[in-house]
Amino acid sequence: MYINVDRSVRSIRHTKVNDEEYLLVGGETHKTGDQHSTSDRYQQLAKFAEQTFSSSEVCSYWSEHDLVTEDRRPLMGYLASEDENIYTITGLNKWGLTNAAVGAKLICNLIMEQKNPYQEIFAANRLQNNDEKEDSSLQTKAAHLKKNQAATVEIDDQQIGLFKDQNGDIHYLDLACTHLGCEVHWNDGDHTWDCPCHGSIFNSTGKVVTGPAVQDLKKVDSNDISN
Repeated sequence: MYINVDRSVRSIRHTKVNDEEYLLVGGETHKTGDQHSTSDRYQQLAKFAEQTFSSSEVCSYWSEHDLVTEDRRPLMGYLASEDENIYTITGLNKWGLTNAAVGAKLICNLIMEQKNPYQEIFAANRLQNNDEKEDSSLQTKAAHLKKNQAATVEIDDQQIGLFKDQNGDIHYLDLACTHLGCEVHWNDGDHTWDCPCHGSIFNSTGKVVTGPAVQDLKKVDSNDISN
């Protein structure tokens, strides 16, 4: 495996499947749900492979998720403020051996009702997402969607996600993540709704793909939405 020290970061490795040689090119590291085009990122990796190794055929592409929190501190302790019997250790920022040990001690103290100086520092509900989106007409957005496209509309301070499937049907979704309520963003490369706070991923129609969320995004009745 090779990795460069420059920007943009690229990692390169080799593998063989059924006697076929493959080159794996990684890079374009980014925050989940950052609203930039994932499709463009895949194209940048393909361009690098073509220019560097004269590779012109892309066999497959995918995204891998390693939870790094917004402030780069883990989320450890109570999963939510209203659930004092459910605990979490996540967002270890690739330092699992040390951070997991700290988290284990913290949770042990919480269970034993003992003080821990790191409880507030690592509190799982400390991060909030305050991104705002441009207001727009629900009907206008829906009318201009192509198949397998999505859009976001703000209606009465609520973020509504629209997705048009292969049959031309529009799916209306409440974009509040069912984990802790952060607003999810559309990923145009993988056709998913991604949470920038804790890394949950939902498919185009709102079903959970990756936790920590365990419930699908809520459906919204378009007849109940005022414009």
